[in-house]
Amino acid sequence: MFNSIQQFESEGIKNLRKAEDNFIGQKDLASLESNVKDIVLNLGLNIIAETLENYDKAIKNSPNRKAKWNIVRTDKKELITSLGTICYEKTLYIN
Repeated sequence: MFNSIQQFESEGIKNLRKAEDNFIGQKDLASLESNVKDIVLNLGLNIIAETLENYDKAIKNSPNRKAKWNIVRTDKKELITSLGTICYEKTLYIN
């Protein structure tokens, strides 16, 4: 989650400022709303993807998992959520 927030600080805030500048120049509230929504939803998607990958990594490194389950492969996964499509990597195991 922290990486997503750091990325938002470097890129997302710039994009929010651009959206604000566009609004000031064009006086188009609908565009401002749409731009802010897209930027914030993207942050949410990144936080969820990062959280899922962190939990996957914790399971992968768990001594309990290592004792009983072997790694088969890591796949790219897409989840469709109310925020949008989340893309992340998921590890598959065999007992």
